[in-house]
Amino acid sequence: MKPRIDKLGTLDCDLVETNPVLFANRLYRFDYVRPGYGPNDTGDSYFRFVDWETQEPTADECTYAKDRYTAPHCLRYANGWYYNFYLEAHEGYEQRVVRSRDLIHWEASPLNPVLRASDDDRRIANDALSAADRQRIAVGENLNNSDIDFCQWQGQLWLTYAWGNQRGVEFLAAARYDGTEIEFLEGWFPDTRQRETPVSPLVGRRLMI
Repeated sequence: MKPRIDKLGTLDCDLVETNPVLFANRLYRFDYVRPGYGPNDTGDSYFRFVDWETQEPTADECTYAKDRYTAPHCLRYANGWYYNFYLEAHEGYEQRVVRSRDLIHWEASPLNPVLRASDDDRRIANDALSAADRQRIAVGENLNNSDIDFCQWQGQLWLTYAWGNQRGVEFLAAARYDGTEIEFLEGWFPDTRQRETPVSPLVGRRLMI
């Protein structure tokens, strides 16, 4: 018998791209709100958290960096820290990481960027790609590494990310880190790698893309 999924019903209209997030033992929904969403009177897109129980949005005034383009892709929690992997516009678009204990005060990694565009993105990792696809990969404009996500398998971290030009030229790529997820997360902050709290049961749990 396959796993049973109980559909609970519609929550809203003209709203997609949302993710459930657990914070401080309370369930929230993280929404990407588009300009065409009815209650959106800002004229622009934005992100928000919605309390799952009350369905009321929070203020979300504590998002990382409002002074420049910073698009979040991936959130992890380990040993008392939240790690936010996000896209920043800098000499193209670079994948960077910051961390926080409270989702309010953020510390940037001194080793940023996590990923930036390079010719290594053009390597062929799928033998089934056609000659036409390989030509597109060879000549495609590349100024972006974005949309990172990862999981641990057999003692290594397996990553996917996108590259291209952020204007319709897009490719999916893979990467690998020879170590565990904890080592990867803490490795971006080498001055404080000594653990201060026990390993959380949420380690490795995907919270947000």
